[in-house]
Amino acid sequence: MDEWRGASSSPYGVDFAPRKGRIPGARWIEWYEFMNTDDTIPHFKSPEEIRSLCAQVGLDVDDDIIIYCFKGARASNTYIAMRLAGFTRLRNYYGSWNEWSRNPELPIDAAVLAA
Repeated sequence: MDEWRGASSSPYGVDFAPRKGRIPGARWIEWYEFMNTDDTIPHFKSPEEIRSLCAQVGLDVDDDIIIYCFKGARASNTYIAMRLAGFTRLRNYYGSWNEWSRNPELPIDAAVLAA
């Protein structure tokens, strides 16, 4: 959540990347929210639960969605979960925030720190 709010630039350190914030138009769902951890072995939630979670942030199965995190690793879990739930227009931005934040010509939504 610190990355989303702009309190940190990456999971590797507060100022690891040159800019803090997010890609304009981004929606936040933490990757592990797609997981059911009630059993001994964590596994993906049902397709219905995943679609409901996505709908809460305004994402529909017919949307064209580019998933990102800091370097694409956590986003790959989200990619698989959403594919299992019927989302077909998905891409994982492998360079993610690590690449985007390093190009000053690319727009960002400025950090919005919680009070």
